[in-house]
Amino acid sequence: MVHISGEGLVEKMNATSAGLPHHEDEFDHVGLEKVAMPGVSVPLVVGAPVAFGCRLREIIRFGDLPLAGNLVLAEVVSLHVDDAIWNGRHVSVEALRPIGRMAGNDYARTTDLFAVERPASGSALSRQERGG
Repeated sequence: MVHISGEGLVEKMNATSAGLPHHEDEFDHVGLEKVAMPGVSVPLVVGAPVAFGCRLREIIRFGDLPLAGNLVLAEVVSLHVDDAIWNGRHVSVEALRPIGRMAGNDYARTTDLFAVERPASGSALSRQERGG
């Protein structure tokens, strides 16, 4: 399960990163509510504006030392998007106010948006990228 919490849940999201004993539920620990997510066995965080229910495909490990990191490849099998941020075609970034966890105590906001027009299929740039 991959959730996009937005700024509204940042404090509780951060609190879930606390180390807990194996038997303790992080939802209970930070006061989050959960509900079933169709297609997956992991729960949806109530109040999360966006959630992707995923099926694990592969984990690629980058070493055995602490903080070595992993690349997790997953297939999205279900999707939840809050109607308050969905305009029928796109998620409103202004309404979502998405954040990303960086390193340590740092988070980032995505408030500086810009657009770049996509090339039409078969354009010279498209052919060049394909080696044609």
